[in-house]
Amino acid sequence: MDVQEECDPYLYHYDNTIERKLISFDRAERRHPTVYISNKQAGMQLSRFKDHATMKKFYKAYNLLLTKLDDPANRQTFLLKEGMAAIFNNHRVCHARSEIHPSTERCLILGFLGAETWNTRWRVLYGEKSGLDDKWLYGCSNEQLEILADRKEQ
Repeated sequence: MDVQEECDPYLYHYDNTIERKLISFDRAERRHPTVYISNKQAGMQLSRFKDHATMKKFYKAYNLLLTKLDDPANRQTFLLKEGMAAIFNNHRVCHARSEIHPSTERCLILGFLGAETWNTRWRVLYGEKSGLDDKWLYGCSNEQLEILADRKEQ
């Protein structure tokens, strides 16, 4: 058995502040998505909402969303055939999978790629592309890392 050569881990890719906003604005789509938080995810950070009227509006909208999600008229079903894949943005779609028919033998593999994982990988790639030492990259935002990486190209 070969032992992999020891390597230093990247330090700057952990330098992220991760916040999950309850209500946010998607500039690309010009809409305000409500983040659906099921009982399997972390709770909401309510300390930012000092205004009770805002929270009342949120809960009213949230309950309306739950009602619409539970309505069979708003469900879409499709059959995945062998070799097919379904890719979707989890903030826009609340999803579930019905049972596999007993007459078939299928193995369904699910994979979830969180924003933190995606952004961490981009940070590593931008850092490598910049050609700078880690000490210069620590503390940089994603946007700053992208600028540094693009400067190397020019």
